[in-house]
Amino acid sequence: MGRGRRQLRTVIGKRIREIRRSRHLTQERLALDVGCAVSTIGLLERGDLNATIDLVDEIAGALAIAPVELLLSPMSIPPGR
Repeated sequence: MGRGRRQLRTVIGKRIREIRRSRHLTQERLALDVGCAVSTIGLLERGDLNATIDLVDEIAGALAIAPVELLLSPMSIPPGR
């Protein structure tokens, strides 16, 4: 697997964890809201699972953000977002 793909999975996973925690959600609650297994959230957050576009969309919806926000590294997001 290419290094770039692993890096993108890591960015997405870190963003999911960061936003989930900022909303005071557990992995269990997010999984329930998304309709997936808790283990799926954990795998995603660690960058160990390649998310489908549909799953990214479901997670973004549950976190009340645009899907593209999961693709942005924290340093690329303007202050106040």
